[in-house]
Amino acid sequence: MTIAAGFQCVDGIVLCADSEITIGNSLKAERSKVLRFDSEDCKILFTGAGDSSFIEMTVQKIVDDLPEEKSIGSIRMSAEKSVLGVHQKQVRYYPHRDKPEIFLLMAIWIKKDGTDEVGFLKTAATAVTTAHWYECIGAGTDIGDYIASRFYSQLMAVKEAVALSIHLLRQVKDYALYCGKSSHIWVLASDGSYDLYSSTKVVRAEQYFDDFGDAEQDLIFSAYGSALNDEEFEERLQNFCLRIRDMRENQKIREKPDSMFGLPKVEGL
Repeated sequence: MTIAAGFQCVDGIVLCADSEITIGNSLKAERSKVLRFDSEDCKILFTGAGDSSFIEMTVQKIVDDLPEEKSIGSIRMSAEKSVLGVHQKQVRYYPHRDKPEIFLLMAIWIKKDGTDEVGFLKTAATAVTTAHWYECIGAGTDIGDYIASRFYSQLMAVKEAVALSIHLLRQVKDYALYCGKSSHIWVLASDGSYDLYSSTKVVRAEQYFDDFGDAEQDLIFSAYGSALNDEEFEERLQNFCLRIRDMRENQKIREKPDSMFGLPKVEGL
């Protein structure tokens, strides 16, 4: 199973997913759940939830059926035919009662007539639709939707959506069954460039969010009613601010070594 999510931003699209897969009934393994198509005039990032073999087959079918004249609309229509064909020819004849499920998120960039076009599509069973501003799919959808609905904004930049992705995946991996291992975050920028966000930075940011959650617990009820008197509240608030400032400075220090080791970097992150 999987948690995967996508965020449409003012300067691109962010896709993220955990990396835990289940083999058979008892074995867990780690594998990237983001697939890529790259040509001179079209780039697509895919992430999916459901049966991994059927997801890969569906992505291959979508890529094979891409139209020559590409637009977000023409890719959506060709993807509809591809997805329907997989369900009619493969899922329909699957030899077990429980049929495989296929959910996909697609971040698309197209160069057409000298201009950049970016689109965000979602597939669910045989349906292919233009995605909402953010989407979550997979076993951790309920938790993911809750986190995204609290923090996502249509004015969000890629660097903010990366931070949201790290926080969202961490929460889902902690509390949802069948989600775990490393967090993989990909950015498709509005100019067609794409990159995998540094795994080292992901781990450091996860620690930051854990530390922030601990600090928040000390403050969240302090302003409620008569829980604390005024002096106790001011002291608690000052301690919180000092702790957050220290966390921010420590985070800056942690990020400095990345340039020394040539780790993957997305511009502006």
